[in-house]
Amino acid sequence: MKIDLHVHSKEYSACSSQSIYEQVQAGIDKGLDGLVFTNHHKFLDKELIEALNESYAPFKVFNGIEITVSTPRGSEDILVIGLHDKRLESSEWIYEDLHEFVTESGGFIGLAHPYRFQDYIAVDVENFKPHAIEVSSSNLKDEDIDKRISLANKLSCHIMSNSDGHHNGAIGSYFNIFLDPIANEKDLVQALIGGRFMIKE
Repeated sequence: MKIDLHVHSKEYSACSSQSIYEQVQAGIDKGLDGLVFTNHHKFLDKELIEALNESYAPFKVFNGIEITVSTPRGSEDILVIGLHDKRLESSEWIYEDLHEFVTESGGFIGLAHPYRFQDYIAVDVENFKPHAIEVSSSNLKDEDIDKRISLANKLSCHIMSNSDGHHNGAIGSYFNIFLDPIANEKDLVQALIGGRFMIKE
């Protein structure tokens, strides 16, 4: 199954220019099997996710979130999937606390677009390893992919490839191929944590 784990919509992310429905339709048109909405510090309503899955079946729509954590050295964006706790919508998270909360709650935590804004990682990923690192997206330079893959190898993390789509033209450009059927969010999180997926080459 082809799934994009990092998608935004204009209803919840001011930086996005496309609606939820336009992004879902773009995913279908580009041959994806599902996508995860990871808007900035905001979940989609549970009822909306359920309605989308009913309307667009068999296409899968999942609910995640992108959280910016700030440090004196800079900031990093973190993807969380599998948890819907409203506390995750806060912009006050410290990375170490976020990592502990997500991993102990059984969720997936990933490092989004590393080295995009600075040439170092601003949070302690060596002692608090994410489950996966985003190595490719529409907002990353392809020539830096080796640096991101090296980081993942150093940390023994899985690698993921996502559109980080803020407009529907980006959808389908990068995605992940899951090795097993993904019927629900539990399946998705288990596959992500277990590394049962590969990036689009």
